[in-house]
This record gives sequence, C-alpha cells and structure tokens, in this order.
Amino acid sequence: MKRLSISLPAIALALVLILSGATTTHYAAAALNATSNHKEAGAINPTAASPAVHNDKAKFDTYYYWYTYPGDAYVDHESIAIEEFEYWFYYGWNVNTTPGGTLISKGYTLYGTPHSFPPSVFLYRH
Repeated sequence: MKRLSISLPAIALALVLILSGATTTHYAAAALNATSNHKEAGAINPTAASPAVHNDKAKFDTYYYWYTYPGDAYVDHESIAIEEFEYWFYYGWNVNTTPGGTLISKGYTLYGTPHSFPPSVFLYRH
C-alpha cells in the first residue's frame, strides 16, 4: 500500500488555521473595543450653528430599506443621512425625522413586503 504524502502538509495546515484563528479573535475583539481619547483634526463643533446635524453619529451607522408613503413602494437601502440628502438633491425638500411635517417615507430594518415589523424610522417633509 502506497503512503499518502499529503497527510503531513494537511495536518500542518489544519494546525496553522486552528492556532491562528484562536489568536486573532482576541486581538480583533481588542481592536473593535478600542477607543481613542485624542481629538481628531478638523472635528466639527457641535455647538456651531449649522442646518445639518453633525454630532449625531448614529444616523450614519444603520442602513434601512426605504419605502414610500403612501403607496409602500421600495426606494433603496441607505442610511438616514443619505436618504435625507437624496430628497434634498432630487426634489429640493427639507426632510428629516422630526415629526410634524408630511410623512413621505418609512425605513425598515428588514427587506420585503408585507412588512413583518413596524417601521424603525419615519421621514417627514417640512
């Protein structure tokens, strides 16, 4: 019976993958949880008068599936800030999440109709 020469490299590769995976998860988790204490160059002053909200980082983090209201037609998959910019750019409308205006769009976390959950974000035209 002929001996398989691939078994030794296969074992070595498996050990390398196992050991490298065990060590990088610790460093990756540490890198994700690292916080910087220094002030970044060109930081925007949140108290300065500006029509856009610059200190609300959360509106850039989550992407939503946008559907029109009324009608419930799919528009796109974007963050709140990009969707607000698109309405301003294409139609010249001042759109934000502050209630009191005309509801024009709803943002869902999951794609598809009929919707399984209520909308997470509402966009109003002022």
